[in-house]
Amino acid sequence: AADRPGGGRRKLSRFSEAARLLTPHAAPSRLPCREKEREELTTALRSAISGGGKGTSLYISGTPGTGKTATVHHALRLLAAERGLPPFRTLEVNGMKLSSPQQVYSLLWEGLTGQHASVARAQQLLDKRFSAPSKKRRSGAEVVVLLLDELDYLVTRTQSVIYNLFEWATSGHAPLALIGISNTMDLPERLLPRVHSRLGIRRVSFLPYSHSEIAAIIADRLTGLDAFEPKGVELCARKVAAVSGDIRRALEVCRLAAQLAEREEVRAVGPPAGGGGAAAPAYVDLAHIDKASKQLRGSASLRCLGATPKQQLLLLCCAVLQQKKTGLAEVPLHQLAGHFYALSRRHGAVSVASPAELVEMVSRLRDGRLLASASSADAVQLLVQPEDIKHAACQHGGFFAELPWDA
Repeated sequence: AADRPGGGRRKLSRFSEAARLLTPHAAPSRLPCREKEREELTTALRSAISGGGKGTSLYISGTPGTGKTATVHHALRLLAAERGLPPFRTLEVNGMKLSSPQQVYSLLWEGLTGQHASVARAQQLLDKRFSAPSKKRRSGAEVVVLLLDELDYLVTRTQSVIYNLFEWATSGHAPLALIGISNTMDLPERLLPRVHSRLGIRRVSFLPYSHSEIAAIIADRLTGLDAFEPKGVELCARKVAAVSGDIRRALEVCRLAAQLAEREEVRAVGPPAGGGGAAAPAYVDLAHIDKASKQLRGSASLRCLGATPKQQLLLLCCAVLQQKKTGLAEVPLHQLAGHFYALSRRHGAVSVASPAELVEMVSRLRDGRLLASASSADAVQLLVQPEDIKHAACQHGGFFAELPWDA
């Protein structure tokens, strides 16, 4: 980078502003690299709202960090500002935050009426409101768009909660449009036939971001702010895309890198201590990105991964590789076992576990909060970042570093 005049007068807020813009949960005015998905959602929701919301449900799926919820929010903001569209309002429920799946009834009723009701009473009231035609209901009634994030967490043994919600939305008797968001692409196929028939009316799938898309999103967030070396952004994008394509991870690395650069700048322009300090950084560079990545890996989960026995670590690696191969957040246990046995026999560096030992390993990884049971009883999902698992594996060297991470 070229020297800049007035280096000592450089604004201290430059890197701080970059960190603010890169906060993963920020709501940017633009959402690049999801134009196709946003247009599909906007078209479907516009049609639903214009038609009174009746008989409309959408199922949106993709692995974590692929922009599902952000794209839905963006589409709804665009529609809210659109002239000529009938009035609508949005109610949002996150399944992960519920004490039980049935609590969605109480939250939905309270969101609609402002009145609290017990779970059982709220279900009765909602069923009466949505299931049967009502002569009192105005033809131009306000449409309610119900956004159910983390839909997987609403799955029960009888699957009655998901069935009721989608049945109300598709019955055609109420101004209700329902959007379900899940990390599991094949959730509809795992449900009972009566539930499946209500769920997958219209589906939108989100694929993991490529390295060029990640770099474009970061560059868009930083529009008009000259704070990053392009090579630093490119390095971060390639590292994340090679493992998961999770944009939140890339944003977090770059945000921390900007904070590190800001601290260096503050020290450089502050009162001299001793013989003078280092020069203020001109940009967030490769060194900042690398340092930020290492600091994020210094988490409790990574320390736990560092102490994980080789057999269990290989099992986690197989989960990462299987996720990357299928694009699904959940990994069926039979696929995980098949991948594990194939790699164990091929490399010979890890002893081949018996079926009973494999079950015990999965149990230990669950106890260590590295794996979790999925919505399906015969599947698991990761509770740690794929990048952290890859890093911990590569620390062992040998065949771990030779696994097909980039395949």
